Amino acid sequence: AEETENYTGAEIETVVRKAYELANEDDREGTVLTADIISEAIIRCRPSTQQVQFMTMLAIEECDDKDLLPEKYKGLLDKKNLEDR
Repeated sequence: AEETENYTGAEIETVVRKAYELANEDDREGTVLTADIISEAIIRCRPSTQQVQFMTMLAIEECDDKDLLPEKYKGLLDKKNLEDR
């Protein structure tokens, strides 16, 4: 559950579909989703929330004027905060 803490419903659905796909790679009847298969599916499926966070941080790092940022992001542009990441 911790691995998918911030996942949306659609992202969890993607993981379940991938797990089902992985479980069926052996062409066996009676598909069983084990913890190992689900963990592998989580690794293979990058949630869009991570992509949004990455793109947000990238945009903040490229910004050269704090006044252009929304209030909640202005503190993230400080040199010390950028170096800590």
